[in-house]
Amino acid sequence: MSNSDSSSVCFYTTPSPDYAGEIVAAFETQYPGIKVSYDHDHAARFFARVLQELTEGRCPADVMLLNRQQAEALKQRGFLQPYRSSEAQSFPERAQDADGFATQVFMVPFSLAYHTGKVARQEVPATYEALLRAVLERSTALSRSTIKRQRLRLVRDHEGSDG
Repeated sequence: MSNSDSSSVCFYTTPSPDYAGEIVAAFETQYPGIKVSYDHDHAARFFARVLQELTEGRCPADVMLLNRQQAEALKQRGFLQPYRSSEAQSFPERAQDADGFATQVFMVPFSLAYHTGKVARQEVPATYEALLRAVLERSTALSRSTIKRQRLRLVRDHEGSDG
Protein backbone atom coordinates (compact mmCIF):
# COMPACT_ATOMS: atom_id res chain seq x y z
CA MET A 1 0.00 0.00 0.00
CA SER A 2 1.08 3.53 -0.61
CA ASN A 3 2.73 5.11 2.42
CA SER A 4 0.47 8.14 2.12
CA ASP A 5 -2.88 6.40 1.67
CA SER A 6 -3.69 2.84 2.77
CA SER A 7 -6.73 2.71 0.48
CA SER A 8 -4.76 3.17 -2.74
CA VAL A 9 -2.02 1.40 -4.67
CA CYS A 10 0.24 2.91 -7.34
CA PHE A 11 1.27 0.44 -10.05
CA TYR A 12 4.06 1.12 -12.59
CA THR A 13 4.17 -1.02 -15.73
CA THR A 14 5.70 -1.26 -19.20
CA PRO A 15 3.33 -3.77 -20.88
CA SER A 16 0.43 -2.32 -22.82
CA PRO A 17 -2.18 -0.25 -20.98
CA ASP A 18 -4.81 -2.84 -21.96
CA TYR A 19 -2.88 -5.50 -20.05
CA ALA A 20 -2.44 -3.19 -17.06
CA GLY A 21 -6.14 -2.40 -17.14
CA GLU A 22 -6.95 -6.11 -16.83
CA ILE A 23 -4.66 -6.45 -13.81
CA VAL A 24 -6.11 -3.35 -12.16
CA ALA A 25 -9.72 -4.46 -12.76
CA ALA A 26 -9.04 -7.91 -11.29
CA PHE A 27 -7.31 -6.43 -8.24
CA GLU A 28 -10.06 -3.87 -7.59
CA THR A 29 -12.70 -6.61 -7.91
CA GLN A 30 -10.94 -8.72 -5.29
CA TYR A 31 -10.17 -5.69 -3.04
CA PRO A 32 -13.07 -3.26 -3.61
CA GLY A 33 -11.92 -0.81 -0.93
CA ILE A 34 -8.58 -0.17 -2.63
CA LYS A 35 -8.23 2.16 -5.61
CA VAL A 36 -5.39 1.41 -8.05
CA SER A 37 -3.71 4.02 -10.21
CA TYR A 38 -1.19 2.96 -12.81
CA ASP A 39 1.43 4.57 -14.99
CA HIS A 40 2.63 3.06 -18.27
CA ASP A 41 5.55 3.98 -20.52
CA HIS A 42 8.02 2.41 -22.98
CA ALA A 43 10.52 0.23 -21.10
CA ALA A 44 13.65 2.36 -21.64
CA ARG A 45 11.98 5.70 -20.76
CA PHE A 46 10.10 4.10 -17.91
CA PHE A 47 13.21 2.65 -16.31
CA ALA A 48 15.21 5.88 -16.59
CA ARG A 49 12.37 7.75 -14.89
CA VAL A 50 11.90 5.13 -12.16
CA LEU A 51 15.62 5.12 -11.42
CA GLN A 52 15.66 8.92 -11.13
CA GLU A 53 12.55 8.95 -8.92
CA LEU A 54 13.97 6.26 -6.64
CA THR A 55 17.35 7.99 -6.41
CA GLU A 56 15.61 11.25 -5.47
CA GLY A 57 13.33 9.48 -2.97
CA ARG A 58 10.11 10.48 -4.72
CA CYS A 59 8.88 7.31 -6.47
CA PRO A 60 5.16 6.84 -5.72
CA ALA A 61 4.97 3.25 -7.00
CA ASP A 62 3.94 0.51 -4.59
CA VAL A 63 4.21 -2.21 -7.26
CA MET A 64 6.26 -2.32 -10.46
CA LEU A 65 6.08 -4.75 -13.33
CA LEU A 66 9.72 -4.89 -14.49
CA ASN A 67 11.74 -7.06 -16.80
CA ARG A 68 14.47 -9.21 -15.30
CA GLN A 69 17.30 -6.77 -16.09
CA GLN A 70 15.42 -3.81 -14.60
CA ALA A 71 14.63 -5.77 -11.44
CA GLU A 72 18.28 -6.84 -11.10
CA ALA A 73 19.49 -3.25 -11.54
CA LEU A 74 17.11 -2.00 -8.84
CA LYS A 75 18.07 -4.91 -6.58
CA GLN A 76 21.79 -4.12 -6.96
CA ARG A 77 21.13 -0.46 -6.06
CA GLY A 78 19.20 -1.47 -2.94
CA PHE A 79 15.80 -0.23 -4.16
CA LEU A 80 13.95 -3.55 -3.86
CA GLN A 81 13.00 -5.61 -0.84
CA PRO A 82 12.75 -9.39 -0.96
CA TYR A 83 9.21 -10.73 -1.14
CA ARG A 84 8.29 -14.37 -1.68
CA SER A 85 4.59 -14.68 -2.39
CA SER A 86 2.87 -18.04 -2.17
CA GLU A 87 1.81 -17.58 -5.82
CA ALA A 88 5.48 -17.47 -6.93
CA GLN A 89 5.69 -21.21 -6.26
CA SER A 90 3.48 -21.83 -9.30
CA PHE A 91 6.18 -20.40 -11.60
CA PRO A 92 9.27 -22.36 -12.66
CA GLU A 93 12.34 -21.94 -10.47
CA ARG A 94 14.21 -20.27 -13.36
CA ALA A 95 11.60 -17.46 -13.28
CA GLN A 96 12.34 -16.67 -9.63
CA ASP A 97 15.18 -14.58 -8.27
CA ALA A 98 17.23 -16.78 -5.93
CA ASP A 99 17.21 -14.08 -3.24
CA GLY A 100 13.43 -13.56 -3.41
CA PHE A 101 13.50 -10.09 -4.98
CA ALA A 102 11.41 -10.88 -8.06
CA THR A 103 9.39 -13.47 -9.94
CA GLN A 104 9.16 -13.24 -13.70
CA VAL A 105 5.42 -13.60 -14.21
CA PHE A 106 5.32 -13.86 -17.99
CA MET A 107 7.63 -14.40 -20.90
CA VAL A 108 7.55 -12.57 -24.21
CA PRO A 109 7.67 -15.19 -26.96
CA PHE A 110 9.83 -14.55 -30.01
CA SER A 111 10.06 -16.54 -33.22
CA LEU A 112 13.24 -17.03 -35.20
CA ALA A 113 12.94 -17.50 -38.95
CA TYR A 114 15.80 -17.99 -41.38
CA HIS A 115 16.42 -17.98 -45.14
CA THR A 116 16.94 -21.62 -46.11
CA GLY A 117 18.84 -20.55 -49.23
CA LYS A 118 21.44 -18.72 -47.13
CA VAL A 119 21.69 -20.76 -43.92
CA ALA A 120 21.98 -24.55 -43.72
CA ARG A 121 19.65 -26.27 -41.26
CA GLN A 122 22.57 -27.51 -39.12
CA GLU A 123 23.91 -23.93 -38.83
CA VAL A 124 20.70 -22.48 -37.36
CA PRO A 125 21.19 -21.40 -33.72
CA ALA A 126 18.84 -23.25 -31.36
CA THR A 127 18.75 -20.53 -28.67
CA TYR A 128 18.85 -16.74 -28.50
CA GLU A 129 22.23 -16.94 -26.75
CA ALA A 130 23.61 -19.14 -29.55
CA LEU A 131 22.36 -16.60 -32.09
CA LEU A 132 24.14 -13.77 -30.28
CA ARG A 133 27.31 -15.86 -30.01
CA ALA A 134 27.22 -16.72 -33.73
CA VAL A 135 26.73 -13.09 -34.76
CA LEU A 136 29.54 -11.89 -32.52
CA GLU A 137 31.97 -14.68 -33.41
CA ARG A 138 31.66 -13.77 -37.09
CA SER A 139 32.99 -10.33 -36.21
CA THR A 140 36.58 -11.57 -35.74
CA ALA A 141 38.02 -8.07 -36.15
CA LEU A 142 36.46 -7.05 -32.83
CA SER A 143 38.46 -7.13 -29.59
CA ARG A 144 37.21 -9.21 -26.64
CA SER A 145 36.07 -6.09 -24.76
CA THR A 146 34.22 -4.82 -27.85
CA ILE A 147 32.50 -8.21 -28.22
CA LYS A 148 31.43 -8.10 -24.55
CA ARG A 149 30.06 -4.57 -24.98
CA GLN A 150 28.24 -5.55 -28.19
CA ARG A 151 26.75 -8.65 -26.54
CA LEU A 152 25.55 -6.58 -23.58
CA ARG A 153 24.06 -3.96 -25.93
CA LEU A 154 22.25 -6.63 -27.97
CA VAL A 155 20.82 -8.25 -24.84
CA ARG A 156 19.77 -4.89 -23.40
CA ASP A 157 18.15 -3.89 -26.70
CA HIS A 158 16.28 -7.20 -26.76
CA GLU A 159 15.16 -7.04 -23.12
CA GLY A 160 14.40 -3.32 -23.12
CA SER A 161 11.76 -3.49 -25.82
CA ASP A 162 8.17 -2.76 -24.90
CA GLY A 163 6.93 -5.58 -22.76
